[in-house]
Amino acid sequence: MRATHLHLTALASLVGFAAPAFAEPATGTTGWNAEPTASMVSAATETDPAAWRDSRHPELRRFWDSIEGKRAPSLKGLSAWIAGPGTRAGIDWDGLAGKVVLIDYWATWCGPCRAGIPHLKELQERYADDGLVILGVHSSRGWEKMKAFARAQGLNYTLAADKDRALGSALGVQFLPSYFAIDRTGTLRIAGANRARIDDIVKALLAEPAKGSHGGSSTASSAADGKSWPPKSEKRLYARDMRGTRIPETELEWIGKEHDLEGKVVIYDLWATWCGPCVKGIPDMTALQAKFAGDVVVVGVSDEKAPTIEAFFERSKAKGQPLPGYGIAVDGGRLKTAFGVNAIPNVFVASSDGIVRWQGVPHMPPDELTEELLAQIVAADKARAHGKSAPADERGPGQPGPGQGERGSTD
Repeated sequence: MRATHLHLTALASLVGFAAPAFAEPATGTTGWNAEPTASMVSAATETDPAAWRDSRHPELRRFWDSIEGKRAPSLKGLSAWIAGPGTRAGIDWDGLAGKVVLIDYWATWCGPCRAGIPHLKELQERYADDGLVILGVHSSRGWEKMKAFARAQGLNYTLAADKDRALGSALGVQFLPSYFAIDRTGTLRIAGANRARIDDIVKALLAEPAKGSHGGSSTASSAADGKSWPPKSEKRLYARDMRGTRIPETELEWIGKEHDLEGKVVIYDLWATWCGPCVKGIPDMTALQAKFAGDVVVVGVSDEKAPTIEAFFERSKAKGQPLPGYGIAVDGGRLKTAFGVNAIPNVFVASSDGIVRWQGVPHMPPDELTEELLAQIVAADKARAHGKSAPADERGPGQPGPGQGERGSTD
């Protein structure tokens, strides 16, 4: 097995799930109005995205998963603002561009909410200069006491009241406190965050650059590289936009031969044996691997179990159907979750420095994954490695692709 150590993101994106009805929690409500338990602090590693989420309420968790990876709900329904560092009254996401926002949905009458305030104050003070904005959104009940409470407690972060429950309903809040993390692009990254892992989430999101940024080692190697790579076409991605950012950390369990990814352009093809378009695309991926052997490694990554894939290949071989001429691995769904993928096949092409240079559904026009496009990425990658400029892209901008079918498949 081979681990690729890069910035970790954590997302899941399920579609077609209705929001649970909003219910104003009463004093003494159990559930999240309880201190963190061992079940909330799993034995997973410090960067395990599953451990960043509270999963004790499956129906609510499914809804929260469905809203992750999307633009955060509007703040325009909030009122009674008390501005904190980096904010002003009535601010919305455009005014928070480039900031990491932690929403604490709370109430003055909620004991666990009050217990968590010292930690929030500490986080705001520690990370304010790094771009953290904590937004305490008071529930519709008892918000009138918020101003006096904030003054008495010396709160150092932004507060607002959700008098009409507009934001609470959009976020599916059913328990207090509830936490939501929004990244620098205004994308809701973690809905229903595990209170015991707030520090991990905040630090991970602060380490990420704003969307489209090319400064620093965590995105493109240099701003001058920008013209060397395929431009970002406007299209439906069926995943979080990873272009210009690092491939998340994962550990691949190879089925068959292990492939060395070091120093290569890597095509991560997220697929499954049950996905017809994925299986249909196997010969195309095999052809790309053959044409660019030595420069490119294609890896078909599935969230299925290894025995399932091995059995599928055995059946395919018996039927005379084409088998992959490239690497196949499983990772327990970690990349799928980190990318926020909600339809497959979904492909991410990373240069040898781990930066995503192209992503999308490989067979969806007008921005398909073609030999010409891959050749451009390979040439730009070699130029980057040698400190030279690469040929500029000549393709026109793409258009949004058509809709896709049910069950997260593109058939």
